[in-house]
Amino acid sequence: MRINPTNPQALIKAAQGHIAVDILLKNVQVVNLFTGEIAPGAVGIFEGMIAFVDFDPENLNRETLAYQAKQTIDGHGQYLIPGFIDAHLHIESTMMTPRHFSAAVLPWGTTTVVIDPHEIGNVLGAEGVKYMAQSVSDLPIRYYVLAPSCVPALPGMESSGADFYATDIQQLTEAEGIFGIGEVMDFHGVLNNDARMVDILKQANQQHQYIQGHAPGMFGRRLNAYLCSGPTNDHESRSGQEAKDKMRLGMYVDARESSASQNVRDIVEAVKDFRYHDLLCLCTDDREASDILESGHMNYVVKTAIDAGLDPITAIRCATLHTARDLGVRNLGAVAPGYVADVQFIESLTEPRPSLVISHGQIVARDNQLVTPFASKMSPVEALNTVDNIPLLSESDLTITAPLQNGTVNVNVMHYLRPNGSLTEWRPTDITVKDGKLQLPEGHMFALVQNRYGLFDQRTLAVVSGFGLREGAIASTVSHDSHNLTAIFDTPANALVAIQQVIEQRGGIASCANGEVSANIPLQVAGLMSLEPCEVVAQQSEQMKAVLRFQGLTEAPNPTMRISTMALPVIPKAKLSDKGLIDVANHCFVPLFIDE
Repeated sequence: MRINPTNPQALIKAAQGHIAVDILLKNVQVVNLFTGEIAPGAVGIFEGMIAFVDFDPENLNRETLAYQAKQTIDGHGQYLIPGFIDAHLHIESTMMTPRHFSAAVLPWGTTTVVIDPHEIGNVLGAEGVKYMAQSVSDLPIRYYVLAPSCVPALPGMESSGADFYATDIQQLTEAEGIFGIGEVMDFHGVLNNDARMVDILKQANQQHQYIQGHAPGMFGRRLNAYLCSGPTNDHESRSGQEAKDKMRLGMYVDARESSASQNVRDIVEAVKDFRYHDLLCLCTDDREASDILESGHMNYVVKTAIDAGLDPITAIRCATLHTARDLGVRNLGAVAPGYVADVQFIESLTEPRPSLVISHGQIVARDNQLVTPFASKMSPVEALNTVDNIPLLSESDLTITAPLQNGTVNVNVMHYLRPNGSLTEWRPTDITVKDGKLQLPEGHMFALVQNRYGLFDQRTLAVVSGFGLREGAIASTVSHDSHNLTAIFDTPANALVAIQQVIEQRGGIASCANGEVSANIPLQVAGLMSLEPCEVVAQQSEQMKAVLRFQGLTEAPNPTMRISTMALPVIPKAKLSDKGLIDVANHCFVPLFIDE
């Protein structure tokens, strides 16, 4: 597909100098992503498109045309490159609304984002997905919004606010602003030809829709089979070998550099000696507001790839042209005539921090600041209270009742394998019982998943170890992917304080120490996103991190988000849901108490 100009005939005239271009960029070093060359040049922009590129690295001077321009910008010898494309992102994970997120990343040179709003889709269904598309429709940033393919992530083993089937997804893809199909996380369903996934993928393939993949740890015939089903890419490679396996089979690898998972270095070091890198793209997946504020967005990911040994021009290609090719958009991701005018000035190829950003042919940012702040725009979705279905809990609701009054019981404990990771396993553990209550050993805490979609009595209580929290409690409605209410706590009393704070603020995260709220992040939009701008969200997040580190989470790179994957049943090996304790590998429930 192509992004069509509003006036093709006028664009042709502007390319020949017959009429004035809107903006002339002169005295720039044009970075040619087709050939890898860099040479002085000039670029004309007309009605959001690039009309011409005067690029003459061999100094042939074959033609010299007088420039007609309504506005001329002197680049003073800076490099001119395309705007960056984030190949895969969940905006909800930034805890910002799409408008505040856009305002935060445009000054860093990100002009196109591919988003899978399955977080808000799990909470609000189709209404939430459409909100994400509609809220950015008037902004100078290009969004490719995907219809979530796996809501919930694991049907039958968790409850969410919606269930998407093939007909629901078809209706979404027919809605304005929806581009294709979001990451196909239910790879078990794909490989087993489950009816739900068969219908979804059959429909998407018949309509030639773009399909994002999700294939963690997959290789060999399983990976072959997954690729046969239709997805073209994957952002879950955690090792260089995994990335190589996927690229060798023709799969686009979206190397991820998120706030929680830093995979770019390992992937680049493994594949940098390949002759071709056309299948290597870059993404952020989940990036915090504080990280965006401090070090940027896709510019940071590009720099990380360069620092890992990737040639700078290749790294820029990975964040622009390669992703556009995977999307199937033929005139996006390069500085060339007929391409969209999403470009930026950078002084250094190895540290691509933009001094000027043009998106949709408009100057949107200078020196890391928006030229014109976005007008406020309130959506009815942002006024909804999505936590009002959480029941009024008591201490007894949060107390595990042992099968005996006194003695020892064998408990399935969800153990975190690393202090800085989300991988877990079930560890049978003998725990003392006194007066019918578990007496947790050191390093163990209680855990809760409470349904927040009207099933008041549907909750799971469990025991976790290795989480890191030493005292107090943390409660959150950011709980991938169904986003039920979750909590980790030492006593039910502390848990209730944190939970009540979350409910009062219409969702979000709260921590408790010694019976009092120690920090909180209000996330009023679907319990996932704040109504505040990046600076405020970053400040609240940093305060929460500091408090949680004081309460024991000293080794987690992101203490605030550590709880967010506790109930994500597509990540190995042990997880919780509002329906019970889940053995992820065997796709089944396990009991809390193990019969001797």
